Amino acid sequence: MSEKEKFQAKVASQIMPGERVLWTGGTLKRSSMTERKAEAVKLLYIIPFFLWLIGGFVAVVSALTEDWGVMVFSLIFFGGLGALFYIATRNTYAVNAYAVTDKRFIIVDKAGSRAYDIRNIINVRNFVTKRKIGFVDFMIYGFGAYTMRGIEDPVGVSELICRTAYEAGQAANNMQQRY
Repeated sequence: MSEKEKFQAKVASQIMPGERVLWTGGTLKRSSMTERKAEAVKLLYIIPFFLWLIGGFVAVVSALTEDWGVMVFSLIFFGGLGALFYIATRNTYAVNAYAVTDKRFIIVDKAGSRAYDIRNIINVRNFVTKRKIGFVDFMIYGFGAYTMRGIEDPVGVSELICRTAYEAGQAANNMQQRY
């Protein structure tokens, strides 16, 4: 069974009658190292750069002055930042399955399954690696942010989500005008 068939089987039970599946995919296992590097770069923007400079400066000065208490503190500081990178990235690469239908966006992962109205998806962004595998970030209005990692052709997927959300919004507006 191919990865695509596995993803389709995972989301098949979540599809409602009359719903048309436009795309099915999921986290590809072979993308994890590339994804981890991309996620680490992304985390560097979250962790303020000046903390690295201060920590490095304190470690160098304490080594030169032989102040071992400060040196131990610096090592704990750098170790804490390393642990932060590990904790932030260790559980993000579970195999998840996703589906985009004409009405909903469906997520099936180890926590269960969730579905969101496709019209509530806003601010869609993507990141592509050299191997055409990347991630798609977006906001779900009223629920927060979500990232699909390890996706093949993230540009195409993000365009599909945007187009489907727009078309669903237009169809809803047309229905409201009739009544």
